[in-house]
Amino acid sequence: MSSNVGMAVANGALPIIAYGLLIYTWYIYVFRVCQPLLLNQDQAAMGGIFIFITTALWWFSLISYLRILLSHPGKPAQSTHTYQISPTIYSPSLFDISTMTTQPLSLRDEIPLPLLSLSRADGGLRYCTICCCYKPDRTHHCKECNSCVLKMDHHCPWIIGCVGHGNYKFFFLFVLYTGLYGVWCLCSALPLVVNAVQYKDFLLDPQWIALLILAFIFGFTIFGFAASHCYYIMRNETTIEHINDRPYEVRVDFDPSGTNYEIVSVQCTDMLWDNGISLNWRATMGSNPLGWFVPLWGGMGDGSVHPYNPTVYYTVVERAKCQRMMLNPHSLCEQDALVMLED
Repeated sequence: MSSNVGMAVANGALPIIAYGLLIYTWYIYVFRVCQPLLLNQDQAAMGGIFIFITTALWWFSLISYLRILLSHPGKPAQSTHTYQISPTIYSPSLFDISTMTTQPLSLRDEIPLPLLSLSRADGGLRYCTICCCYKPDRTHHCKECNSCVLKMDHHCPWIIGCVGHGNYKFFFLFVLYTGLYGVWCLCSALPLVVNAVQYKDFLLDPQWIALLILAFIFGFTIFGFAASHCYYIMRNETTIEHINDRPYEVRVDFDPSGTNYEIVSVQCTDMLWDNGISLNWRATMGSNPLGWFVPLWGGMGDGSVHPYNPTVYYTVVERAKCQRMMLNPHSLCEQDALVMLED
């Protein structure tokens, strides 16, 4: 019990520490490093520009971090209803790529293209007994949060929760702006500090050293983290998917009945949801380019259905048909005959 309380207190303190470090470094940069420039008529303009750039990056970092803390990563809807087919399936016939949303499926629907979803190896639907919900593709249960998270990327103690579909854009913008803030502070403050000590006989301020160390950490550690996540966004994969080494079991439903399906094993290197850099980027950062780097609006869709790569989709469907033909050579022929009779 005491260990759980201590862990909760420690987790709650991390955001305070993060904000404290950002505020402290901004104070040193503005009032310890740049203020002397403002007092010098020849360098006042440069000091003003330096303070403006630093403050802009600092504000975007603070706002992005606040948006992470106030945004839920996304959770599947609870359901005790027994489904024969996943309620969050993907088919190009049902999916609107412009809004990243899918139409609801009915047993009366005639689906011209098969339905795809991840499943268990035996074809059973992915269901979380703890959260009482069906798990859409890319959804994972976080043990630390004790909750399922849509398009879960990772658990982060610095935000007291998980990074998922609902807050991933804000997380990326936070590490991006914090990394840029650190790089800028380091590259702009270091020459000023060296010049002040060497040529102006200033005493070395210990807070200058603290700024340079923190800026180095923010700049090269966090900016490298931002670069990694930029790479993930362009490939439309999460951290979990990037390190995954197990194959995916893809269930291919030929109709909405829930009984006419095949299971196809797909290698994790096949990039199921990679739809090109442009669409991948817009799916995470939003459809409006003006809002890509503004931490106000999230990504597209609700995180429950994700479009499959077209090449992978049709390859999986063809493999499913081949499996069906091998097991029952007449099954698909009978389906085609029924369609011709109905026409």
